[in-house]
Amino acid sequence: MEIKRRIIAAAALAALTTPAFAGPDLPKVEILGKEYYYYEVKKGDSVYGIAKQFDWDPQELVRLNPGTTSSLEKGARLYYPTGRVVVIATTPDAEAPVEIPFEPITHIVKRGETPYSIARRYNISLDTLYANHPSAKYGIKAGETIVIKQQADMVDRNGGFYYYTVKPGDTLFALSRKYNTTVEKILAANPGVSEKHFRIGDSVRIPVNTDTARRVKTVLAEEKRVESLDTYRVGKNDTWATIAEKTGTDEEDLRRANGDLSAPGNNQLVAVPTMRTVQVEKEVDADDFPTQGEESVQEIYDSVHAVEKVPMEERQVRVALVLDDPASKRDSEFVKGFMLALNDYKDTPYKISLKLERGSDESAALASLKEYNPNLVISTADRNFPAWLGDYGQQTKTEIVNVYDVKNELYLENPQMVQVLTPTNFFNESTAAEIAKRFEGRTLVFVGEPDAQDTLAPLVKEQMMGASLELSAEEFSALPLEESGSYLVYAWPTAQGDIERVLDAVATARSNSPVAEVAVVGRPNWIVYTESLGSKMHDADVYIPSRFYFDFDSNEGRGFVSDFTAVYGYAPVKSYPLYAAVGFDMANYFVPGVAVTGGDFNHGVPDADSLQTAMRMERVSNWSGFYNPVTYLVRLTPYGSTDKIIVK
Repeated sequence: MEIKRRIIAAAALAALTTPAFAGPDLPKVEILGKEYYYYEVKKGDSVYGIAKQFDWDPQELVRLNPGTTSSLEKGARLYYPTGRVVVIATTPDAEAPVEIPFEPITHIVKRGETPYSIARRYNISLDTLYANHPSAKYGIKAGETIVIKQQADMVDRNGGFYYYTVKPGDTLFALSRKYNTTVEKILAANPGVSEKHFRIGDSVRIPVNTDTARRVKTVLAEEKRVESLDTYRVGKNDTWATIAEKTGTDEEDLRRANGDLSAPGNNQLVAVPTMRTVQVEKEVDADDFPTQGEESVQEIYDSVHAVEKVPMEERQVRVALVLDDPASKRDSEFVKGFMLALNDYKDTPYKISLKLERGSDESAALASLKEYNPNLVISTADRNFPAWLGDYGQQTKTEIVNVYDVKNELYLENPQMVQVLTPTNFFNESTAAEIAKRFEGRTLVFVGEPDAQDTLAPLVKEQMMGASLELSAEEFSALPLEESGSYLVYAWPTAQGDIERVLDAVATARSNSPVAEVAVVGRPNWIVYTESLGSKMHDADVYIPSRFYFDFDSNEGRGFVSDFTAVYGYAPVKSYPLYAAVGFDMANYFVPGVAVTGGDFNHGVPDADSLQTAMRMERVSNWSGFYNPVTYLVRLTPYGSTDKIIVK
């Protein structure tokens, strides 16, 4: 048949133009005049994995081996033709590029987002964002909808990515077909997307017109062919339906045999075909994956994310600690806390290895990391986070944990970055919302010298919504509080002496009006003074917004200090945060997390008890890295106890 000759010719041409291709090193067998490779299935094999390993077309593999591929029993044989006779790579322009509809981006603002972060997410300027949404110049609120127009230059600037809002009924496979790309490329462009994390309203990046090697396959199909033709003279009241009934012909076949004729005319001669059904080989599009459904997409997902799919007892957690300054007290204490935590993982089914690297020597550290091949890297840089380390993570698909540098923004663009300390905008938004909810209805009083650098205060004022007062410490101490009134003092000061004056003013006001309710919100750096000013903070009922807090008086705190002292011969050095406890928390969260998830943080690292840093990971977008949205309100109660209130 002509199509056979063309396919064989295509295969021969491929062989001539690609002489280096020798095919997989597999045994061969001849069946009914055709030669096939055969492969014996091993434990843990998948159809997609086998096809990818040998550069085979997965759809053809399933078609040729339907029974075997449905069960994949160990030891069973899979057959595949020797030579690429069923997979034809057409030229990229064989199929016209799809026209991009340029639908607008509909973005719903989340808590913590700013105009700058949204503009950066979609790779547009602030001016472009303001042109599309003028009110954003004056601030945005969670839940607000921003509509951004898309144009060709925007797609070009963004490396060919088209932003698409997921609609009801969308699937990864359908989008790949619609925009001439593959499921694999969509997943690679959106590390936060999987079949289970593909929600209506989400924004995804689509690499439009990137499936340049469109694949086709040959299948046996039934086709109707003309066996003979008759003629019929049309009667006065005849229609296609009456002619079909009279001649015993299918009406659709009758219409197709007389294609130029829209309707039969009286006394006209029309052709009446007799059809025969035959089996022929036909070319059809080859699907991106062998079967429909979650399992097939999951196989592609696991391949894109290099997910470790081996039994737990065969898994390895290879951790590299890239230390900013190994000789510093901070890094030394961090390492000791980290190693103390690892003592509790001696009996785990998985294996753990640890390597220390000096982050200041980029070339040596990179060479060592490439040789060690870690599946988790943790950096202790507290400023100017090394961009080369982020690049390494992106190139090798290795999670890079930024422990200390709160100003680093690599997590906004690098999908492998993990930001442990909550970024300031998310910290402020969630803290302000928690304060407004907890102290709803109270009179808000700002006390002390206003600080223009404090970005939390305006949000608290906005969230509390009611009227507020602005007083000095002296003015507040003389303020006659209503006996049945309830007040929330937001204290501006950050210096110890000024903080003490505010606390003394609160004490005076409370003594003058003992029935009135008064609580105080301090600044995050007040954590440093909880020991020296602890008694006055307890009396004032102080709440301190903080990303971390180590409670030395808790059972967990005392136990940690005792264990640390027993192992190292001295108590951990006091610091804010407590560096040894930071290392302990990072090990307890990330080491089992890598083991349980196979390195795939999209599916959630299990909760772990923490000493001073609560952890949960979220992505800002489907193509960003992770950040930790969890913070604390540390309350020093009037009863002498300390509560760590988790803010999410």
